[in-house]
Amino acid sequence: PDPQEDRSVLTALADLTYDTGIELKLPGNTRVGSVRFGLSLAELASLRGNVLKQSLLIAGAAILLSLVLLISISYLLTRHIAGLVAATRRVTQGDFSTPIARRGADEIGVLADSLNLMAAALARDAEERNRHQHELEFLAHHDPLTQLPNRILLADRLSLAIARTQRAQRLLAIAYLDLDNFKPVNDSLGHETGDLLLTMVAQRLKDETRAGDTVCRLGGDEFALLLIDLTTIDECMQTIRRLLDAIAAPYHFDRRTAKISASVGLTIFPFDDADADTLMHARRSRDSRRR
Repeated sequence: PDPQEDRSVLTALADLTYDTGIELKLPGNTRVGSVRFGLSLAELASLRGNVLKQSLLIAGAAILLSLVLLISISYLLTRHIAGLVAATRRVTQGDFSTPIARRGADEIGVLADSLNLMAAALARDAEERNRHQHELEFLAHHDPLTQLPNRILLADRLSLAIARTQRAQRLLAIAYLDLDNFKPVNDSLGHETGDLLLTMVAQRLKDETRAGDTVCRLGGDEFALLLIDLTTIDECMQTIRRLLDAIAAPYHFDRRTAKISASVGLTIFPFDDADADTLMHARRSRDSRRR
């Protein structure tokens, strides 16, 4: 190309070279020479390609690092939140035994502490409710003074005992005990001593009966006994005599002693063939002793 004319940039880019010439003149338009410039764009293009590659690598690395940081932060946050959600579900299901582990002093850690305190309070409330519920259920089926089964529990056990006695072809007996001379002792020694006497009678009756039998307090000075798995009437009568002898033994209160006796009304199944409700109200006396 003519060195006196500049080549355009677009033309230079075609072969990656750029040539131009400049005339040197003195004042008065006197030409003294010329200067020619030549420039190769190959290295510049290579440098531009390298810079572009490095820029892409840096941008890719930055994006990858951002994704890793984002995933890590998301995992850390969601892990704690997932633990809080799981703990909340356990609390709603009544499981207060597993506390939430605190892994920091940030807002999530404070929330975990609050949830642990809430779970502990709910656990105490649930335990208190269960205790009251058990107490109510116990009082509904037991005498509060002697802790013996009451009439309701006796009726339930009698229904089961009748069915079992029929299958085993055995006998069962219901004995109704009335304490004799209890009122004079209660009036002379006081109501507290009278209550203590009733608890002592209850303990003696439990001591003289088998594990499968039921000793019940009907109220006042009246008791009932459900004797099961009897083979003969004589076995039943021996048990009744043993119980009457135990009741008739002296009772010692500090420096004072009291003696009482008991009267018994007895009904035996299946000789007194009836349903449980009829047997509960039957007081036909087969053997009566007074001490």
